[in-house]
Amino acid sequence: MVFVMHTQWLEPVSAGCDIGDMYVVTADGFENLSRHTPLDTHRVMA
Repeated sequence: MVFVMHTQWLEPVSAGCDIGDMYVVTADGFENLSRHTPLDTHRVMA
């Protein structure tokens, strides 16, 4: 099972600025997948 926990908003009036942690859960435990990715701003052009 994979799920995302959104912990906070950096700029509530801007779209797409939520920060969440992605976890994978297995029978053996869980791992935070977000720790493998640096926290950088990434904008998708519309």
